[in-house]
Amino acid sequence: MKEQLEVRVYGIDGSLETFSHEDPEWARHTLADLYPTRLFSQEQFTLGDESSKKMFASSRITRVDLITKNLSVWDFPFLLGALEELGESEYEQEIRIARGEHTIPADITALHLDLYMLDGRHSFLGVQIVEGLPSVRLNRIYSLLKERRVIFGLRTAGVGILNPANVVRFSVCPEPSGQAPIGFVGQGDKNTVLCHFDSESQSTSVQINNL
Repeated sequence: MKEQLEVRVYGIDGSLETFSHEDPEWARHTLADLYPTRLFSQEQFTLGDESSKKMFASSRITRVDLITKNLSVWDFPFLLGALEELGESEYEQEIRIARGEHTIPADITALHLDLYMLDGRHSFLGVQIVEGLPSVRLNRIYSLLKERRVIFGLRTAGVGILNPANVVRFSVCPEPSGQAPIGFVGQGDKNTVLCHFDSESQSTSVQINNL
């Protein structure tokens, strides 16, 4: 059975386009052209086959999914831990846990993120901290958005890549056993960042205003 590669491209206008093929040569070239660590570093990329090709401007894309068994989030470096996609119900469950409505073992250290994109979609991500929780965790999470990509494991197989330039805001739910982060107002290289900590939900919301 041939290994299939499926590529999903999400536009800032709410569009979703899907490309798939079982040809291993097409998959090899496509994965090389759309390699996650440099995908949004290029101004544009092309998808399709010999009969039909489409060009995408990176600035107008919020997210690209590479659905394949040949890529894993563990293939790429990370600051805090490997980000994994969550369903909305899973994310809400983690929020309830953080509020103390459920209990979990005290030695579990995790963060949960809700990233709201320019196309109006949410991406819910979770991460298990691999080195113990740093006191500057919010700054480290924001540093992810200063990169040209946010790579995470998909719920099926493969990886998703978010374009940080098109993140409008995100919320961070700290691990249940940790202390709440301190709210701040900061400014990145291209964005103004407004932070607010909600003591009731035990989460920090970050509004990003593109300059």
